Amino acid sequence: MAPVDKSDLDMNVTHTFKCGVCNENESKYKCPVCLVRYCSVACYKTHKAGDSCKKPEPVVEVKPKVDVYEYETEDTVNPEKLQTLGYDFDIRRDLENQHLRQLLTQLNSSTNPDEFIKENMNEPIFSEFVLHCLAVVDEEEDE
Repeated sequence: MAPVDKSDLDMNVTHTFKCGVCNENESKYKCPVCLVRYCSVACYKTHKAGDSCKKPEPVVEVKPKVDVYEYETEDTVNPEKLQTLGYDFDIRRDLENQHLRQLLTQLNSSTNPDEFIKENMNEPIFSEFVLHCLAVVDEEEDE
């Protein structure tokens, strides 16, 4: 592609728009409500008489969901700290173990997670994983 010579560009170009009502003349005005362009009072009255003049919908900014705990306790770990667990080397290494992943899946679907944790704390891979998680969370709290 050939480079563009800036001297060929006219920076003072004004764009002309056709009337949005009659589509014949150059528009000189804009409707303050719906921003349609029109050329005359006659076109403005025609436009206002119709049912197409509506204020544009405002653009709604979607904010990311922030986790809020319904029943926060002194042991609740905030979401930012929980995300740091995903970057810890020991935890990532632990999660390579198929048996641990199976236990965590069962824990996630358990109707009584507290009891499940108590029962599986004698499982070496599970207890090691729990200790790694607690170490990362406690490390973050100390800072």
